Amino acid sequence: MTGFLLSAVCTVLIGYVNCNNVLAVTLVVLSTAFIGVSSAAVLGVNQLDLSPKYAGLPLFNFLLLKVA
Repeated sequence: MTGFLLSAVCTVLIGYVNCNNVLAVTLVVLSTAFIGVSSAAVLGVNQLDLSPKYAGLPLFNFLLLKVA
């Protein structure tokens, strides 16, 4: 959540940069980096990695909710 908020702040700040190309590119890179860090944390580990014996039903319910 924090990474997406920081990315949004960087994106908004790009609009207030006055012809400073270096600062604009730096903010775009930071915005993309914050999104990458947030996404990596979500996709890294799932329930099956932590406890494959007991994770079947919650994982199945999560996939149903995600598709629907």
